[in-house]
Amino acid sequence: METKKIVGKRKTQEIPHEMLENPTKFLHQQQDDEVVDNGELNLSLSSPQPQPKPRRASTPRSRSSTEGGRAIIKTDPITPPFQWATNRRATVHSMEYLVSQGINTITGNVQCKKCDEKFEMELNVVEKFRELVAFIINEGDMRHRAPEKWMESTNLKGKCGNCGVGDNCKPLIEEKKRNINWLFLVLGQVLGCCTLEQLRWFCKYTNNHRTGAKDRVVFLCYFTLCKQLDPNGRFDI
Repeated sequence: METKKIVGKRKTQEIPHEMLENPTKFLHQQQDDEVVDNGELNLSLSSPQPQPKPRRASTPRSRSSTEGGRAIIKTDPITPPFQWATNRRATVHSMEYLVSQGINTITGNVQCKKCDEKFEMELNVVEKFRELVAFIINEGDMRHRAPEKWMESTNLKGKCGNCGVGDNCKPLIEEKKRNINWLFLVLGQVLGCCTLEQLRWFCKYTNNHRTGAKDRVVFLCYFTLCKQLDPNGRFDI
């Protein structure tokens, strides 16, 4: 077999005669790629394979408040924010329990609208619950919508100790929802002061529908809290 020499810059290679006559066929048969850098011969006819891109390190996802499209409901017990609240979110003790424990009055933080004085207001539990039940009976069929009094009332019945003006105080609602004084709000009949977000949070933790208009959500909150206070009462929704 005849051979010829091709001299590169760095070394000499012997090229078979068959390769000179049909280099493409010869190279495919050999399936040999030889790359010569800096002036050396590149005898490979195959294109270089692209290098795989390095995989980006995955970043941990932050914990979401939803799972599978549904809101996550926390079931772990909490420290009761008040004596009249249980260790479950959005749940208060029954009237029977409160009376048995000697909890006849409760307090809540309020602010006078006239002088901006902030102070604690007391509510008599039994007296205020009787007023609430009497209002519900007199109102009749509410058609699952809160009446105007529940929606528009933002004033608590009580006298400001600073300026002396009566029935002109608004409740101060905690930013952290699980610390909201739900019993004070329902007995004072000022649940309508809560934002729709706060009311829907309450409904979430009491297994109530919470996607309706605000008057429907307020209605659900009133009746649910009444049912908690008197489980045997006629407060079914």
